[in-house]
Amino acid sequence: MLPSASNWSSPSGDITFTVLEDPLYAPKTELERRAYEEGVTQVLTDLKGKMRARDRFTWDPPIIQCGVDIPARVQNGMLVPGHKECVQIAPGRWTEEAPTYLPVLGN
Repeated sequence: MLPSASNWSSPSGDITFTVLEDPLYAPKTELERRAYEEGVTQVLTDLKGKMRARDRFTWDPPIIQCGVDIPARVQNGMLVPGHKECVQIAPGRWTEEAPTYLPVLGN
């Protein structure tokens, strides 16, 4: 026997999903059914937040300048001649854009 399906919406109506009603795993009491629905709502809200949060952060690459003259020096008893080198001016970083506010689901 195949499980039947029913649609369920969150109290605010912004999340709708299909619940499979398998007789083997069907909730036996009203309390179990409500706990299941609340758990699904929490998981979907968390997933929704993570999906929206993904777009909030952008990577700014490091600022590097090449061709900087490094003067000659003595290092550990050895002469290092003057040369040109690439140097990092500022490190790369993640920046957060304007935050996305999520609607409150449930009570």
